[in-house]
Amino acid sequence: MADKDDKIIKKVLHFQEDARLGPSPAEPTLSLATAMDYIEAQANKAGAKGPKIPTAESILYLGRCFRRMDDGSIPTTWPGCQELKETLLTVANTSFFAATTDGQLQALEALLEDGRVPPALMKNLLEAGAEADPRLRETLVLRLARNLQGRHLGDLRIAQFNSLMYVLNSSKAYVQALFTEECKTQIWCPEPQQQFTWKNKKGEVTDYQRPGFALQEKSLMGWVLSCTVCDLGLMPPSKVHMHEAGGSEWQNMRKTEQQLKAMKSTAGQKQKEAMQQGCQLAECILKAGDVPRNEILKWLGIMVCAAEPRGMSGHVAPEGFNFWYHQGSHLADVMLNPQSPPFLKSFKNMLLLQALSARIHGFPTSGAALNIFNVLMDRCKPIALEKASNFSPFYTLRTDIPEFLGSWGKASRMGDGEDLERAKAEAKKHDSYTKAATDKSLFMTQMFWLAYKAIGTCFLPVAKEGLESMQYISAMMYQKGVHDNFEDAFRQQVLAEAAMKDESSFVERLGHLMNLCFRVLGNAAAGGGECLPAQDAGPMWHALPADALEQLVDLCNIYRARDRRGNPLKGVPTGLYSHLEPVPMLKVILNIMTSKGHVSDASMVGRLAKLMHRVCTSYQSWMALLSAPDLKPHVAPAIVGAFVGVERAIMSYYDLDYRYKYELRIPIMDLMVKLFEDKGHRDLFHAYICGEGKNAFIDMFTMMINDANSMIAVAITSLEKFRAGVEDAPQGESQGPNPDGDDESEDLYRRSREKYDEKAKKYFGLSKQSFKMMTFLCENFPDVIVQSHMLLEQLLHTTLDYQLDSLVGPGMAKIKASGGLPDYQNFDFEPKDLIKQCMQMYTSLAKADSNEVVRIIGRDGRYFKVATFSKAGKFAGKYGLFDQEKLAEWKPFMEKLQAHSQQQGAEEEVDTPEEFLCEMTYCIMSNPVQLPQSRKILDYTAAERAVRGSGRDPYANTDLNLADLILLPELKEKIHKFAKEHNILLEGGNMFD
Repeated sequence: MADKDDKIIKKVLHFQEDARLGPSPAEPTLSLATAMDYIEAQANKAGAKGPKIPTAESILYLGRCFRRMDDGSIPTTWPGCQELKETLLTVANTSFFAATTDGQLQALEALLEDGRVPPALMKNLLEAGAEADPRLRETLVLRLARNLQGRHLGDLRIAQFNSLMYVLNSSKAYVQALFTEECKTQIWCPEPQQQFTWKNKKGEVTDYQRPGFALQEKSLMGWVLSCTVCDLGLMPPSKVHMHEAGGSEWQNMRKTEQQLKAMKSTAGQKQKEAMQQGCQLAECILKAGDVPRNEILKWLGIMVCAAEPRGMSGHVAPEGFNFWYHQGSHLADVMLNPQSPPFLKSFKNMLLLQALSARIHGFPTSGAALNIFNVLMDRCKPIALEKASNFSPFYTLRTDIPEFLGSWGKASRMGDGEDLERAKAEAKKHDSYTKAATDKSLFMTQMFWLAYKAIGTCFLPVAKEGLESMQYISAMMYQKGVHDNFEDAFRQQVLAEAAMKDESSFVERLGHLMNLCFRVLGNAAAGGGECLPAQDAGPMWHALPADALEQLVDLCNIYRARDRRGNPLKGVPTGLYSHLEPVPMLKVILNIMTSKGHVSDASMVGRLAKLMHRVCTSYQSWMALLSAPDLKPHVAPAIVGAFVGVERAIMSYYDLDYRYKYELRIPIMDLMVKLFEDKGHRDLFHAYICGEGKNAFIDMFTMMINDANSMIAVAITSLEKFRAGVEDAPQGESQGPNPDGDDESEDLYRRSREKYDEKAKKYFGLSKQSFKMMTFLCENFPDVIVQSHMLLEQLLHTTLDYQLDSLVGPGMAKIKASGGLPDYQNFDFEPKDLIKQCMQMYTSLAKADSNEVVRIIGRDGRYFKVATFSKAGKFAGKYGLFDQEKLAEWKPFMEKLQAHSQQQGAEEEVDTPEEFLCEMTYCIMSNPVQLPQSRKILDYTAAERAVRGSGRDPYANTDLNLADLILLPELKEKIHKFAKEHNILLEGGNMFD
């Protein structure tokens, strides 16, 4: 047995291929008990003769011995394996501790660089070093970290990064060394020198240079997170070829789809590797104790807050640094403007200006911001979705953590005034507000809200810029033949898609974060309870930052626009939407669409409805969920609430014709039509508008009437101006996209100066959906419409009677082309369809209450003529607008109109007392009421229309509600007796019939 041990030990310790040990003299017999002295001698001999540092050479020799025991050179059944390994480790430690601190440091650096030391032995040495002189830990970490300075995607310095991670993972002591005074001031968070401030005319400081860019360039986390496919402008001209976008394979962008896909895949893999490195470093630091955890949270908070200017409106390039404003249309206009200086006509120069702005203003560049956001998403990924209710919005009201909250500390909230004060009072009762900022139990709350804030500061500007603005700019440059700019912008677009859209793990993490966000919003909207049915907004909701919801809507729109192009799986969620939870998201949307108090921005309600329409009409599974038992009862109130809610939506001063409001309502109406194909939805809608939603439905239909009338009026006015030869917008002026990302929408300033033929076409097209929806509602819910005399009168007098007069009556002469040539199709105008819809609405309403419909039509002294209705019937028969059954319904309606016209002639001969006439319409009243302030006496229908339209007394200009109207029963009785005696028809019938 002794001979066997001797033979195996010598086999481990002798290396014939290693001539540095020299010839082996006669050696004693070795055993496990006596081997240590021999091993020490051999190690010292190797250290003395090697070319490297003696300690390092000795340990390398021991490492080769150690490795020989694991490579199969000796039997695995030999019982002395473990003991010999321990002897080798002991000798290595002895050799290591025998050296000076500088010698130990040099040895560790040499061993890490060599890479041949077995992991167990290297870990043993690093653990020994962790217990040695603290200066050893600090200096080793400093030197290894500085090796990463200046790295980029083309040179990730993987070996150097792995060495650093190996050291940090070996012992928490090395991580903690990062936060000693020396390391902290040199490589973790160097104190930046503020060189720039911005002042107003009064000399007051309005902004300052932020520390983000300095930390990106001078800190360890900054070096690790700066590797990206973006930020080409940071590279000096002599090193552009080293950047991913500057590589030779990216110089010519005129490639096949397959080639581009392969290039994106390669770039995406590099970006993924760089992102993983950032996540590894962050995770390692977070696990090292309270101080490292708080320090990295502080570092991430500083960077997220430093990126705030990128998410703010304004700072538009080239005067500023944001490319994403109006999807890059302004930047494209500047580059294409013949009067722009040559420097501003180059897209590469625009990238250089943005990089220079980052240095001056101090915000992290696009690529660094993207990697920072990825680290935050990675830390949120382990959070179970069920834990979202733990993330209280009250945390965002804290005033003691400016490095986390930044502008959120002063930003507007979902609530204001008394609502916000109540939220602040309620916050003081919650742990997330009262616990110390360094409390370990708040860690996940801090990480979540930091990630939420980073959506708006670090990610959205980069995503809008890379996925939207670059696409628009490249398209415009290609269209105008500016090929250099096209290639540069298109290259940035493709690389952005590789990093943010095609990289599956990034999209998956983004989906998880958004799921958490929607659950938090749903919990806050319901005050901690069930999101549906919608409740009034409470303190939790009022505490939220005002942009919390808008950020998620923007993200959904960006990825929805990207996924709908080239998706071979029709109706199946892909990309980001394959990772989103539909039910929590739809619940939040339905809640806010229904409620009147959750958002003050009218356009946000419309954008939410538009988003729901997009995803539900794109993905069948999402549409099916709207018919699920927990969502279906809430759809009707949400649709009506959203339609009414966007009444005051206006995008800019130049939106003179309120087209933005109309465009927001179109998807709402289209969604109604699709949902009402299901009888269950129709029945629920009918029950709602007959009950608690009656007034809301009247408001909705009134606004629909106003929309239709306004759009037709704008279209006809524009058509008349076009026929008169009036020009408004310059020829050939380009148009940019709108913030919702619709291909068919344009910039509002340009929109206000459209050519009149284009404007007529646009508004005729917009009006189609309103008329289609009104026809649908009249056919399906006529009983509800005729019950509101005010609504019925407005529909008949201002819309149907007017349109019939314009289309088949005397008014048709206004819009005919010269010579009578039919050119309506050039303006998206279909008179036959409009006549058909008007006739359908007349007959549908007449089925519900023909007497009331005929009476109200007869009161229209401006447009009602029996001949016009007769002509419409003949027109419908001539052009086959209806089948015989439908035409048969028109005939009795016409006969009633004719009979009523004859009776009305007799009524006009009656001398009606003036006190019986409405002071607004000068028609006989059926239900007189008095306005409390002006004391005017009106018919209830006229008063209701005025109140619903403005909420004010039209004569006194004071606030007025329907409940404030003063009923006059005695006057009503006199009027009804007079009407009975003279055979005059009254609205709603006579009380003495």
